[in-house]
Amino acid sequence: MKDLKIEDFLSVGHENPKTSRELSDLLNISQREVRRLVQEARLQKIPICASCVDNPGYYIARNKKDMSRYLQALQRRMDVLDETFRGCAGSVEALPD
Repeated sequence: MKDLKIEDFLSVGHENPKTSRELSDLLNISQREVRRLVQEARLQKIPICASCVDNPGYYIARNKKDMSRYLQALQRRMDVLDETFRGCAGSVEALPD
């Protein structure tokens, strides 16, 4: 499975996403491996988007609007993670050595 291209198993457009579980079952690999393959493909500039609401799963962006929508969702998640990080980091001083 070294030459496996996850994008070959994804639909174009947000209408028919595939969940990591579906891809895992289809390809007989772990969900962790699915996420790794998705990340690897994204680093190769394959326009893979993901949705966590309504119709969750991975899909190939149909156009710039699809990718822009996904990038906005990613930015919101990054903002929340940053707030969480700052909150946790700020709590360190109150902890005993």
